[in-house]
Amino acid sequence: MYTSHFTAVVTDFLRSTQLDLLSREDKYFVTQHNGTSSKILLNGSKSLLAAISMVQTVTSDPFITVEIIKQLNIPLPSVANKLSFTRPELTRCIVVGVYKDRFSLVVATDEPCELSKATLLDGDFSTTLSDIKLFDMVQADPRSHTIKFS
Repeated sequence: MYTSHFTAVVTDFLRSTQLDLLSREDKYFVTQHNGTSSKILLNGSKSLLAAISMVQTVTSDPFITVEIIKQLNIPLPSVANKLSFTRPELTRCIVVGVYKDRFSLVVATDEPCELSKATLLDGDFSTTLSDIKLFDMVQADPRSHTIKFS
């Protein structure tokens, strides 16, 4: 019998999946499934920290949203108490629209960016910084919709 300690719905730009951290006989499993198929990301590790790290890796992508359905309900090792399932604060972006008091941004890539195929971030961004221009590279916080620094 598996026990689910953590369940989350993970939505990225392509699809929505569910992520589960399960335990059975002192071993931990991390599975990801989208309703039609499943894959095991961690298969029977004896380390809870390894399982938590796997969950963190999946949920830390800056371009996904995570809705936690069920929290971890077991005592965590003291090292893991500070771990959280949040994405990084800042995302490297390119300014593709400048309006009176708002900006549109796309996700920046390391390769030459083809803007017609770039991922546009939802919503308009604001900032207290001055002199931000079209095609500037900026750091943005997708959660607060603010540009932090250029």
